[in-house]
Amino acid sequence: MSALNDELKSEERREILQPYQDLLINGEVQKYGRAKYSEEKAQAIIKILPNSFTFLDLGANLGYISFRIAEARPEGHGFLIEGGPNKFLLQSAIDQNAFPNLKVHYDNITLTTLEEWKPVYDYVLALNFIHWFYEWKRTIEAILKLGKKIIISTPPAEDKLAVGQGHNAKILDYFLKMETKTLLEVPRKHAEGIERMFICSGQ
Repeated sequence: MSALNDELKSEERREILQPYQDLLINGEVQKYGRAKYSEEKAQAIIKILPNSFTFLDLGANLGYISFRIAEARPEGHGFLIEGGPNKFLLQSAIDQNAFPNLKVHYDNITLTTLEEWKPVYDYVLALNFIHWFYEWKRTIEAILKLGKKIIISTPPAEDKLAVGQGHNAKILDYFLKMETKTLLEVPRKHAEGIERMFICSGQ
C-alpha cells in the first residue's frame, strides 16, 4: 500500500507541473497536457452516443473529454467529478466554456464515495481511473452499478510509469473476460504497450 501511496504522490507532483489533459477553452487548446490521444478518445466516444443522455465523468481532470461531448451533444447532460491538484484549472475552464449541460463536483473520489453514490447514469466514463485504487476489484464493482454503459480505459501492464504497477495487468484481464466492445486502441506516450478503450454494460 505504501508503494502505491508513493506512486500517487509522485503523480500528483507531475500533475501540478504539467496537467494530464489539454486545457480546452471555447473549442481551442490553450495549454497542452501530457496525455496523448484525448481528441481521438473523445471522438470515439461521441460516435456511439445518442442525442440525449446523461453521463458521469469520474476523475474528469481538466474536462477535455466532457467538453468535447458537450459541444457535440448539447442535449446530453454530464456530471464531472475531480479532486486532483488541478481542480482550480478545471473550474476556470468550466467558467469560461459555460456549458449549461455540464455540472462539476470537486471532491476526492474514494471507494466509499463510489459505493454510496446514488444516481445511475446512461454512461459512465472511467478513463485511466481504476488503476488509482488499491482495491481495484471493489472499485470496478462499484463503477458497474453507476451506469447502464461503462466506458473504460486503463494503462497496459507494459507502461512502467503508470500508477498501480501491482494491478494494472489484472484490471485489463478482468475486463477482457467480460463482454466488451473495443472503441479505440492507441500506443501509450513515452511507454510500451497499447492502451485500449472499451465499453461494457453496467450491472
